[in-house]
Order: sequence, then C-alpha cells, then structure tokens
Amino acid sequence: MIALAITIGLICSAAGCNWMDGNYSSVKPHRVGYARTDDDIPLVSDYIDLRSSIINLIDNGTTQAVFLLGDYQQENVKKDMFRAKNYALKSYPIGAYSVESIDYTFGTNGGQSALSLEIAYRHTKSEIDQIRTVHEISGATGSISDALDNHRNSLVLLITGYEDTDFVQWISDYVALHPDIVMELPQVSAHVYPEQGDTRVVELLFAYQNSRDSLRQMQNQVKPIFSSAELYVSSDADDQTKLSQLYTFLMERFDYKFETSLTPAYSLLCHGVGDSKAFAQVYSAMCRQIGLECITISGSFRGQAHYWNMVQANGVYYHIDLIQSYQSGKIQLMDDSQMEGYVWDYSAYPRGGTPVPAPTETIE
Repeated sequence: MIALAITIGLICSAAGCNWMDGNYSSVKPHRVGYARTDDDIPLVSDYIDLRSSIINLIDNGTTQAVFLLGDYQQENVKKDMFRAKNYALKSYPIGAYSVESIDYTFGTNGGQSALSLEIAYRHTKSEIDQIRTVHEISGATGSISDALDNHRNSLVLLITGYEDTDFVQWISDYVALHPDIVMELPQVSAHVYPEQGDTRVVELLFAYQNSRDSLRQMQNQVKPIFSSAELYVSSDADDQTKLSQLYTFLMERFDYKFETSLTPAYSLLCHGVGDSKAFAQVYSAMCRQIGLECITISGSFRGQAHYWNMVQANGVYYHIDLIQSYQSGKIQLMDDSQMEGYVWDYSAYPRGGTPVPAPTETIE
C-alpha cells in the first residue's frame, strides 16, 4: 500500500494537482531513482530545523519534499518559512545562484501535520556540483586564468573571504598580459550572488567569436613562435641588444598589414596582420619571457588611439613604438622629450630617459 501511495503521489505531483484528501505521502528528490517512504519523512520542529532542511534540499538539487511538523504550529511555520525563504533566496550563496522560487503547502500525512515544499531551479544539480570553492580573490584568479587559458565558456566559483572586484577588467588585463596563451578576449558577463556577504558565488560567462577547437589550434601555432623568439636572443647580450634582437625577430617575419583582429597574437605572428595594440602586447610578453621589464602604454598618437611600449634597458626607462620603428626601418628608444605627438597618462608610468630608482634600503 505504501508503494501504491508513493506512485499515485508522484503521478499527482507531476500533473500539478493538490494533495489527495489532504494527504501527501511521497518525497521526490531531484536525483533519479530515490524516494523516501512514510517511515523516513523527516520532522522539523523550529526555524533552525526548517532553514537547515531547506538548505540541504538546495545543496542536493531536490525539487520536492515533505516534512512532518509534529507540534510545530502552522502560524509559526508560515512566519518561519518567510524568513527561511528569504535567507535561501537572498543570503545563502548557492540558493541565490541556483534557486528560482520556493513554494509550500500544508496538509497531513498519516494523521500528522505535514509541509510540502517545491523548489524551482534556474540551474541544474550538475551545474551546482561543478561550482569550485576558493578562498579570497587571490584564489579565484587562479581558477579564472585557467579557464581563460583553456578558452572555457563559463566558470562558477564559491569565494570565501569575498571582496568586491571588477572581474571584467581583471580578465581584460590578464588577456593583455598573456597573448602567447589566450588567443581571443571574450565578451565577459559577471554575476555575483548574493549582493552582500563574505561568501558569494561568482558566475562568469565567456562568449568567443571563434570555436574552442579553433582557438586551441591557434594557441598551438603561437606558442612555438614565442619559444623561437626566446632562442633568437643572445642570453649574454646587454639589454639594448636583446631589445633590438627581439625587434628584428618580430619585424622580419612579414610585410605587415596594420589592421585590427579578434585574435591579435595569432593574426600578427601567423599572418602578419596587427594593430599597434597587438604589436605592443606581443612585444611586451616576449620581453618579459627573457627577463626584461616591458609594459604596454595606452594613449594616442597624432590624435588617434595608439599603443606602444616602455622598457627598462641598462638601468634607464625608454619608450619604444614598434610601428613607428618599423616604418623608419630601425628600432628607436626614446625619452619623453622625443615623444612628439604622443599623449598618455604621465602620472601612471615612469619618465622616459630617466634612470631606474635605486631600491630603498631598510634599517632594522
């Protein structure tokens, strides 16, 4: 008889009907092939029990459940359900991320007061299980960089010790620093659940114009070129010689076309197509690969948006504009006074032509 009641109850639930004669004798978890009988329907007796039970259901992706109430009065249950739902949907990170709604009705089971819950999800149990737990933003960035390196479409993190972070900007900066690994800057959507709290779920969605397989193939073609660039440079040469050798390696590859591409490093190194940003980011990454300090500057040249590099060579800072050097036929290391027509945030970078400041000594 119990098995028959469970079967009828499941059919009734699937059809969206109410409890039969005020009785409901089944539990339908999200996981297939598992159901409780009347003998193991759990009892909730207060707010703590109720909230903990709801959180447990969410963690397991359960869609329907029944709880016995015992002496727990309906009026108190209603008040506590309001609080428990609010917590589950707005404060509990997994709930805020995954749950669409929580509905409940009262009834009886074997003559006992009972509560029926139905939870609707915006994410599946499988998606909930794939959430990675990390500590603080420093832990999150490692997972994000791995997702970008492998051109994944999404990443969901549960971050403890959460601090407000501009994830879109962080991702943009990371891609700019790693043109040898990340072939395309994706369009990023970042969602944080809940809005407040020390522990939150961060959902990152990455939209690429190229397929993952295509991006991997590009990555496999670009990596050997960076390795070749490193071998091209004399390890015992001075800084200016190394900079010049890298410049020669890069500029002798193609008769370049100055155009913008969605896959800057690949297009530049494999097809000879790139804009000032692609040149500056690739050159900067190659410099860092051989131990030279090199940064990318975003500014303008003769009124047009433009990118170039600032390098440290033999203890002095210099500007290098690869496109202007390419057009003149030789590498040019310039100080600030030679940067006619260029505009940039002067406060954000060292002054070109000035020595590198000596490290400050500390007295213990």
